[in-house]
Amino acid sequence: KNDFAIDLIDTRLSQLKKIESQAKNERDVALKGRSVSLNEMREFDEIMVAINQEISDAEDQESALKVGSNLLHLDSEAIDRLQAEAREKISNALLSYENNYVNLLNSVNRDLMSAALLNTDL
Repeated sequence: KNDFAIDLIDTRLSQLKKIESQAKNERDVALKGRSVSLNEMREFDEIMVAINQEISDAEDQESALKVGSNLLHLDSEAIDRLQAEAREKISNALLSYENNYVNLLNSVNRDLMSAALLNTDL
């Protein structure tokens, strides 16, 4: 989901940079071809400022998404590591319980055999 958003912003950035390039070309053509009024120059400048602001905003959004994506990846790795550790602890605990149960059964069996031998006449 995050990668899709980053791709959309990349597409937006490339479109904005194309628009910026076209606007610069149009301004250059206008400046070379005729005399341009001060108002027209301001208009070109305002357009360039607006385009550059949009590019800056898109780059900021992309950076924020990439940082968020990296943090999610790190969180995911930490969760995977903790799950592996938990599975190992559970496995070790089950093995310990099994060993204790077997030892208890063996002890009970020995006690029963000792009691049975004491009750038999030799």
